[in-house]
Amino acid sequence: MNVCGPLSVTGSGGKLYMKDCRDCEDTVQVVFEYPGFLLQYSTLAHNSFGHSGHPGNKPFGSYGILFHGTLGTLFVDRSGYEIVPQSRQRAEKVSQSFRGYRDRAPQHGALPLG
Repeated sequence: MNVCGPLSVTGSGGKLYMKDCRDCEDTVQVVFEYPGFLLQYSTLAHNSFGHSGHPGNKPFGSYGILFHGTLGTLFVDRSGYEIVPQSRQRAEKVSQSFRGYRDRAPQHGALPLG
C-alpha cells in the first residue's frame, strides 16, 4: 500500500448504549480514503454478533479485525485467524428499460405527459 496518510476521513459515532462514566463512544463508524483503496473502522460494543459473522460463541465473542481484499477476507482475533476465499460475484444485470427511459427523459426533470 505504501501510503503516508489518508486523502479524507469521514466518521460518526456516539455513546449510544453504555450509560456509565466512560468518555469513549461505544458505536463508531469511520471511513479513511487513501489513493486506490478505502479503509473502514467500526466499533459496536453493544452487540456480540460482529462483522465476522460469528454469533459471539467464540472465546472473545466476535471481537476481531477483518481485512477484505479482491481474493478473499481474513478475520483475525485473539484466538486465531480465518481465511474465507472470495466467491464468484453474482451481480444483477442493469435494467435496460430504465436506462432507456432515463436517456429519453426531458432535460429539466419534467416528466412527459401521456
